Parts: sequence; C-alpha cells; structure tokens
Amino acid sequence: MPRSAPTIPPRIWSHLLLPLALLLSAAGFLLCFSIQTQPFSDVNCGDSTVYRYLGMGLLRGRLPYVDLCDNKGPLLYLIEAVGALLGGRWGLFVLQVGCWWCTLGALYGAARLLLTDGKALIATLIAMLLMGGCLQGGNRVEEFMLPALSLSLWGLMKLVLRPAQRRRTLGLCAMLGACCGCVVLLRPNDAVGFYAGAAVGLAYHLLRERRSAELLAGAAAAAGALLCVVLPVVIWYARQGALASLWEGVVGANADRANGFAAQLRTLLSWGKWAILLLMVALWVMMRRVQPLLCRVLMPVALGQLLMLGELMYAHYFLPLLPLLLCYMVGLLRCPARGEVLLAVAILCLAHRPLPRMAVLAVPEGLAAFGEHHAADTRRAAALLQQIPSEATVWNYNLTPWDESLGLSMLQECGVVQCNRLVGGLTDHFSELDFAAIAPSYVVAQEDHFEQASPHSLLYAEVGRTQYCGHEFSLYASRAEAEESNL
Repeated sequence: MPRSAPTIPPRIWSHLLLPLALLLSAAGFLLCFSIQTQPFSDVNCGDSTVYRYLGMGLLRGRLPYVDLCDNKGPLLYLIEAVGALLGGRWGLFVLQVGCWWCTLGALYGAARLLLTDGKALIATLIAMLLMGGCLQGGNRVEEFMLPALSLSLWGLMKLVLRPAQRRRTLGLCAMLGACCGCVVLLRPNDAVGFYAGAAVGLAYHLLRERRSAELLAGAAAAAGALLCVVLPVVIWYARQGALASLWEGVVGANADRANGFAAQLRTLLSWGKWAILLLMVALWVMMRRVQPLLCRVLMPVALGQLLMLGELMYAHYFLPLLPLLLCYMVGLLRCPARGEVLLAVAILCLAHRPLPRMAVLAVPEGLAAFGEHHAADTRRAAALLQQIPSEATVWNYNLTPWDESLGLSMLQECGVVQCNRLVGGLTDHFSELDFAAIAPSYVVAQEDHFEQASPHSLLYAEVGRTQYCGHEFSLYASRAEAEESNL
C-alpha cells in the first residue's frame, strides 16, 4: 500500500507555523505597500505626517483638539506616540506589523469556522493582498481599526455558527462592545457603519432563534464593555476642561464628513459604490448557499458600511471592508455550486476597475514612482531646514489644511513647536497672540501665507525657498537671528 503523505501535528501548526506565516506575511505586505513607514524609505508626506505630528505633540504634553487640531480619534494619536517612543519610523512599523498580524490571525480564525486550515489561510492572504492598493502609503487610521473589526467578525460568526453556553455568549458580546469602543476612539463613522449593522443583524438572528433573553443580556454586556473603553478618555478630557473640544474634534468633525443620510443615498451608485453593491449581491448569493444563517448578520453589516463610506471618497476608506472581503473569499472557496462561483468571479472582475487600486500587480510600480517623487522633494526640503539650529523654535505658519505643511514639520521633528492646522469645522486655536508669546526664531510657511496674513512678518526675513509635494514653501528667520547667523 502507498504511504500516506506526512501531516503536520496540529499543535505545531497552530502554535508555531501558522503564527510565523502570518507574521512574515504581514511584514512583507507592509514592506511592499506601506511606503510612509517602512524603514527603508524616506517618503514623508500626506496624512501620515499629520498623525505622527500629533503623536509627538502628545509626548510633549500637548492635548489633541486643544493644543493640536485634527479630526481622528484620540486612540490614533496614542498609537503614534507609542510608535515615536519605540523609535520613530521603526517603532511605528513594528506597531503596524503587530496590527496586521492580529488582523490576519482574527480573519484566519473566522475563515477557519467554514474552511479547512489550508483554504482558510489562502482566503486570508488573498483578501489582504487585494487591499494593498488601499493603504495609500500606509499609516492610515483604518489600518489600526482592522484588528477590532476582524475580531468582531470572528465573534459574530461564532455567535451565529457555534451557539454555546450563556456565559460564552456574554463574553463574545462584551468583546464586540470593547472592539466597538476602540473603533469609536479611532474614527466614529466606521464604528457606526459596522456595529449598527452588526447589532441589527444579530438582534434579528437571536429573535428568530427565540433567544431574546440572550439578546438582552448580550446587549447589556456589549454596552458595559463599550463604556469601559470610552469613558476613561471622556473623564480625562472632562478633568482637563476640554470635553467640548473632544466632542467637536471627534464627533462634530466626523459628522460633517458623513454628509447626512440623504447625501449617502444620492451617492449610493457613485464612484466605486456600485461595484461594492455588486460584491454584496455576490456575497449574498454565495452565503445563502453556504451558510444561510450568516446572511442575517453579514448583509446588515455590509449595508451599514456602504452607507457610511461618505460622499468624499479616498482609497483608504475601503480598508474597513477587509472583513467582508474575507467572507467573499470564503464563499468562493466553499460554494458548492459552479454557477454561483462563476457569477461571483465575474462580479469581482467587474468591480476590479472602479474599486480603488485593487490591482495587486499594478500597485508596486505606482508606489515606486510615488516614492521617488516624494523622496526627491524630501531631500530638497530637508537641505533647506538643515540651516535651522537644533535649539531654535520654529512655527509652521499655514492657513490651509494641506498635509504637505505637516510633512515639513516632521522633517524637523525637534524644532517645530506649533502648527495652525485647520481641519473640517475645527476653529483655529492658534492666534497671533500665541505667535507673539512664543516669538519663534524661524517660520516655515506655505506659499506667501505668512507675509500676507501675519503682522509679525515684518520682523522676519526670507532666507530660503523650496518645492515640497507640489507647493512652494519659504523659510523665514527673525531679523536678529538672520544677522547673527549671517543668513
């Protein structure tokens, strides 16, 4: 008789080979696609610089939404601060690898509920690769919410597919509430889309299964866990007398970005949303065949995420769809009917074009060109800023919310003390009185904003100019500093 192929012992697979494979996959994925943070790149621009800037401000005792303005949740700036403590780009890259490692582990666990080990790993890795273009350089707020969203998908599937003791049900519901709290502290819009849909779908499922007592107890457990995550931040800001600033910076600004329900319906078929609708239809067709009970939960989640994508669309807004994309891949690998599989593949091909840069093979070339362009700008701007002594104070004076101005701040991390960034409905907390109180030795300003808008510009002389990310920036030194340094 022929010998059977050797099998890997389950303990070695689950405790050694699988974690190592997922870790290497996460690191390789980020080295290819996260050009803003990978240690071998010097690209420094866009939203990533904003988040790193506020993270460093947090380390210096500055309070987000009070001393520094942006419209993401406070948990993001805590993550960026930890990354800075661990070692700048290297530290942030390590945190990213850990984030994606946890994400892939949770996605694999969800896929494993319906697939074998090998197929679950294939589905997880393909779903990850399809999202490579959506990173848009990396260090996105959506990246850091993926572990919570992926763990939530696993929890929802466990609740539906593996009904267990009431204590375990309450534990899973509490985990969902805690994950929801983390996403709220990162970007509330995504929390509303995913978890409102999950709540509706899970409530409908439990009521259909006549488990109303578990529904009430689970809702209480989820709400309690959510409050345990969110309340410490609220209490901290209340003690600082800055609760209104927290509300305006996180809830108010993101509510403005949502554009209202009417706007969501008007843009339902705009840009890539029609493609996601097609993917939702294919997911529904496959899951009805593979596991009908999951449709009760997955389709409300998909609809909630679709509606909360907003009218203003960027590629990285699609990252939170990764858990649903995994379900799509699970359906493709599990669906027994050839017709449904062919339909799903055809729809994926149709959706490929409008979905933002989901062509895996086309992405590395584009990122390489992007990286070379910004690396050249970075070198020129850094050469200009090297004129500034390390002990000098620098004011980043800009009247627009362009991220490029923050990129310059990050090139001189130790020197820049302030930046008057205006975002979304947030007011300018940094007045000319603040400027006079600090009396910076140097000023970095985009285009001619400083000369046109500030009465203090008469006390400064322009000592250099550079191009950065397609815009003109000038460096000004106080006249006393210019004379002393012979600039």
